[in-house]
Amino acid sequence: MGLKLNLKPHEKCIIGGAAVQNGNKMASLMIANQTTILREKHIMTEEKADTLAKQIYFVVQLIYLDGGIDNSKQNHEVFFKLIREFIDLDPSSVVLEIIGKIGQQILEGEDYQALAQCRKLIEYEAAVLNSRDGKEARDMSPQVDKTPPADVANQLEAGS
Repeated sequence: MGLKLNLKPHEKCIIGGAAVQNGNKMASLMIANQTTILREKHIMTEEKADTLAKQIYFVVQLIYLDGGIDNSKQNHEVFFKLIREFIDLDPSSVVLEIIGKIGQQILEGEDYQALAQCRKLIEYEAAVLNSRDGKEARDMSPQVDKTPPADVANQLEAGS
C-alpha cells in the first residue's frame, strides 16, 4: 500500500528529489514506491538555517534527500563538526540524548525520524535562547572550562 499525500493549494514539497508545487486546488497523490518526501513545513532552506540546531537539521535533511548516510558521504564531516560544536556549547543530558538519537537513527537508515529529533533540538535551542536567565535552561554560549563528552561524537563516527 502506498502513501497518500494531500497537498493544500499552492503547497510545496519534495518528492524523490524533485521540487513539486500544487496548483490552485487541493490535490491528493498516491506515492506507490519508497522515496524521500518532505512537506513544505519541514523543508529547511540554507538561508533559514541561522542557528546551530537549524544547521544540523539542514545537513540531516541533505542526508535524507540523498538517500541516506551511505549516499551522502560529503555531509559526514559537516554533520560531525556541527554536533561537536553544539555539544561544546551545551553538554547537557538533554542535548546528549537528542543528538545521540539523531546519530543512531541516521546510522540505522531512519533519516526521516532523525529529522523529527532535529526539530526537538531546534525547539530546545529556541527555549534556551529565549530564556537565558531561566533556572532550567542552560546557557548556549561557549564556556572555557566545558569539555564535551567525546565518546558521543566518536561513537557516531565509528558507526559510519
